[in-house]
Amino acid sequence: MQGSGLSSGHLFCFLSLMVFNLNDVCAEQIPRPPSNANEQLISDSRASVSLGELEVTEGGSAILPCDMSLPSLDDAIYLVVWFLEPNKKPIYTFDARGKPLSMGRRWSEVVSFGLRADFRFALHGQIPSKGHLIINGTTLSDEGIYRCRVDFKNSPARHFRVQLNVTVPPSEPKITDETGREVRSSKFGPLRERQWAVLQCHVTGGKPSPEVEWYSNGKRFASSTGLEMHNGLQLGLLNDQQIDYYPFLQQRTIVREIRIGPLNRSHQDARFTCKASNSVNNAPKTKTVALDIHLPPLKVDISRMETRFVAGEGSEIRCQTFGSRPAASISWCKDDVCLPDSSYKVFDDENGNVTTSLFRANFSKEDHGKPLTCRASNRLLQASAIEDSIRLDVQFAPMATLRLGPTFKADSIKEGDDVYFECAIQANPNVTRLVWKHEDRILVYNASAKIIMSNQSLVLRGLTRQRSGHYKCVGVNARGEGSSNLVLLTVRYTPVCRYPVTNIRGAERGEFLNLSCSVDALPRPLKYKWALNTTRGWKEISTGSSSSAGTIPLAILATSSNEEILRFRPELEADFGTLACWAYSDLGWQQDPCLFRFFPAGPPESLSNCSVLNQTADSIQVSCSPNDDGGLKQTFQLQAMDVMTGQPQLTLQSDTVAEFWLTDLEPGSTFMLYLYAVNVKGLSQPVVLPVSTLKEAAKRTVPPSTDPFSGRVAGAVAMGVGAGFLLLTTVVVVACLRCRRTRNDATMAMTSSTGLAGQSQYHQQIQLHSNGINHQSAKSRPVHTNGELVSEKPTESFTAHEDHGTAGFYPRTARTSAAPYVGSKGNCLKLPPDYVATMSGAPESCV
Repeated sequence: MQGSGLSSGHLFCFLSLMVFNLNDVCAEQIPRPPSNANEQLISDSRASVSLGELEVTEGGSAILPCDMSLPSLDDAIYLVVWFLEPNKKPIYTFDARGKPLSMGRRWSEVVSFGLRADFRFALHGQIPSKGHLIINGTTLSDEGIYRCRVDFKNSPARHFRVQLNVTVPPSEPKITDETGREVRSSKFGPLRERQWAVLQCHVTGGKPSPEVEWYSNGKRFASSTGLEMHNGLQLGLLNDQQIDYYPFLQQRTIVREIRIGPLNRSHQDARFTCKASNSVNNAPKTKTVALDIHLPPLKVDISRMETRFVAGEGSEIRCQTFGSRPAASISWCKDDVCLPDSSYKVFDDENGNVTTSLFRANFSKEDHGKPLTCRASNRLLQASAIEDSIRLDVQFAPMATLRLGPTFKADSIKEGDDVYFECAIQANPNVTRLVWKHEDRILVYNASAKIIMSNQSLVLRGLTRQRSGHYKCVGVNARGEGSSNLVLLTVRYTPVCRYPVTNIRGAERGEFLNLSCSVDALPRPLKYKWALNTTRGWKEISTGSSSSAGTIPLAILATSSNEEILRFRPELEADFGTLACWAYSDLGWQQDPCLFRFFPAGPPESLSNCSVLNQTADSIQVSCSPNDDGGLKQTFQLQAMDVMTGQPQLTLQSDTVAEFWLTDLEPGSTFMLYLYAVNVKGLSQPVVLPVSTLKEAAKRTVPPSTDPFSGRVAGAVAMGVGAGFLLLTTVVVVACLRCRRTRNDATMAMTSSTGLAGQSQYHQQIQLHSNGINHQSAKSRPVHTNGELVSEKPTESFTAHEDHGTAGFYPRTARTSAAPYVGSKGNCLKLPPDYVATMSGAPESCV
């Protein structure tokens, strides 16, 4: 048995070393306490007993002290015994009888401690000081009064008492809302402004009964209410009386409730901590939650760094808001129309407190003046939107709109009226210049021309038909220029002639002429009137009438919108004169009639621009320009006179062009060339051109230099011929006045004699000057660009360029002066009073 006990003792020592890490040497452990270890001295009055107190948390290690100091140096410790009162049997012993303390034997009561207990002490040499009973993994059953008895060799036993209190921590706090729903996260919410937040902290168990409190920002939150619950049943308000009955404490729950509110922005992220504590030696059990409040944005602001925008150019606008929880949503609206999300981007900062939106815009001119709004809102809160707006300042080129003055009707404006245009311009910046255009031609202020410009209006006074056309205004500013729409101004006017005067030559008796009375008019003409003024006076024209009735027989061939064609046939000499035509429209009669002047056929006009084109020793090329053919087909003749002999050398004729080649001439010869235009009525006045062949075989082409000597000769000859022709013309005029009735025959005879007389005069002049003409050298030749004319040039020129008659009638320049019956006042054809009295519908202005 003893051997078995020793073996058990060694095993216990080994286990003690493994579990409790003992530093001293284990003595052999006896299976039971020493026989004298039972309690027998407790009643001894001489025993020294002291009391201490020790607190340990359940599961921790309890270190129970024991005074092992020797009463005297010659004394020794035999035995240390531990009791758990009121039990009389030891629960742990240390036996050092008959051996050093380091070899003392340890024994532990298996039921109470087993391997959880150990005894340790400290030695100073061989003198012990304090010892400790160490109990690991304490439980609530280990709580009680422990007594240590130390037996000495010589001295009486010493007793030391220790009160061991085992503390049981409470459960972890559980935070719920007022409905009992547990708050598992670190955030409590979402909450809203102006509501109350209710938090409850639930703590179960704990010995002694724990204290449960709420703290905020490190300070105790005083406004709390305590409730007591047992097994889920509310027992009422918390009773501060301590209850030590542990089975009851295990099921006891303490609820501490706080109410926070009404909530505002300052409560956002406020932290509230529930603390449960029942021992100063242990850290309290805590749980913290932060309030999560949904808040609307505080402020929204559009960055105004860029205040002006340019139409068609990209721009960036920044909008920033803060104060919203969670982060705000930003939207953009233009003129109350919200823009798509793709047109802007939104950024949040790290804390989600500041939200920024970047709007990339490309504004147009139509956006100028419109409000641009940045709206921030918390989508989780109703009526939380706030906004900031700017009015867009978009710069663009002018936009112009032109219209006729509102008091005018576009279809009733006529000549003589005053009108004005209004140009409405939208521009940013304002226009610096306004330009008016008529058919793309710029108009300028001109009061004398009745063009007046004032502000954004154009006034045209005393309109004429030339003012008709398209008008527009052009505005100019720093961003460019803009043209308005085109406005058509149509000026209504009474009919006017397209060709006021038409001269017709070559008229023959009994032949028909188709005369076109062509007018411009708005509105179109409704009817026409014709009248003929002859040497016998005015005659009204009526279709189909005979000449014996005092009218001219003619017929209307066709009438179009702006033209009437008449078929006219002069039968008598008196039918040659002036024919007048008037058109009538809704605005009245035409003021100035269209005039047709008839002249009988006569000799052609003289040639012009005669010059030498080519000159050699034996040939000369001459060219002229033809003029009026006298109303008949004309041909051209050239007669060359030798200056030295005065004899004709040759005569050439051309049927088509006034151009001649003189060949087989003698070198160094001088000639006087006579050039004519010829028709059946006679010859034109000649153009005299002195020329010479070269002395050497050298060719000469145009343009040669003018020989001064030949020019003097030509001038002298022309002056002589002109004087003679003037004299002959005077004679012819006197003869015509006396023989008016036989005018045609006399005219033809006189024309022929005039041509011969003129030729004779030219020959006489050549004979007078032939001795004074020098021959031309090879390096120079005569140039006569304009041949000298015998007669004066006509005083009138024709204005029509089209054939107004049948064969034999040609519009040509009149050789006579203007008719005496054409007045100058108002350019109106003056009619005799007796004729006006018989003529119906005559224009009033022409009476």
